[in-house]
Amino acid sequence: MKGVAVMKRISTRALWLICPVVLALIGLPVRLWQLNSAFEGDLHLTIHHAPASVVLTCLLVIGAALLLLLAVGQKEAPLPHGAENKLRRGSYMYAKDDKICLTLMVVAAFLALIAAPVMILQGWQMRQDHMLILATGGESSNNGVLVMVTGVTCLLAFAGLLMAGKDRSRGVREGTGEQMIMLAAVNGGLWLMESYRGGAADPVLWNYVPLLLAIICGMLFYMDCAGLAAGAPHPRRTLWLAGATVIISAVAIPGGRDMGSILLLCAQILAALAVLWRLPVNMEHPPVAEEPAAPEEEIQEENQDV
Repeated sequence: MKGVAVMKRISTRALWLICPVVLALIGLPVRLWQLNSAFEGDLHLTIHHAPASVVLTCLLVIGAALLLLLAVGQKEAPLPHGAENKLRRGSYMYAKDDKICLTLMVVAAFLALIAAPVMILQGWQMRQDHMLILATGGESSNNGVLVMVTGVTCLLAFAGLLMAGKDRSRGVREGTGEQMIMLAAVNGGLWLMESYRGGAADPVLWNYVPLLLAIICGMLFYMDCAGLAAGAPHPRRTLWLAGATVIISAVAIPGGRDMGSILLLCAQILAALAVLWRLPVNMEHPPVAEEPAAPEEEIQEENQDV
């Protein structure tokens, strides 16, 4: 019976990891095909009914449907010994001594940290160009301030991801670290505004849509992760968002406008993989609460009695 339980645990985790990764790997060359064949001219205007765009759209729809089937079929075992809801919330992302989960979260955090100076320097350069254009009598609507602010909030994303990874690996059930991943969603909000400002031009540059969807999906994913520990858990929805974040973020990487965006996309891919690694297992096999350690004085008294 123990061997059967182990096989179920492995197979569930494998499904949630393999499906998004395979779809992401398929989507990467399709996205490159789309970038090379579905847009024309210096403005990259859309070629209607381009085969690459149709294939990419079908792939994303299939991925969303497949993840929905996995989420609906995901089982959630009852907690042992009639544990309270607070223990259930704390067990969703419980990953004590899980080095793989910790590594994914730490690397994701440091990718966000590296993105901070990259975006700040990019915004500063845009501001310098903006001032030069105005000085020569030209017109410019982008002063780079929003890019620099987005770079600053990358530091918030770094802190949130690092604290969440720390609490998960320490096995803290009621800590605030997991909720601090909300800081990464704040960064996503600024990143979304900056991306939309650059892409929603006249005419609209539709080649930026995968990046826009990836940012929105990542932001919702971070908020759902915070909800797991803040009293509003929707674990099946979180699993769906994690898988979707992996797929759409990978698809958006080839069209990334700058290195800062690519780093943030990679960060949310790794954070999503960490959830796909732990959450299905903890749903089917809730970790048992550890009994508090006995005070040192009681241990000494027991030894004396012996």
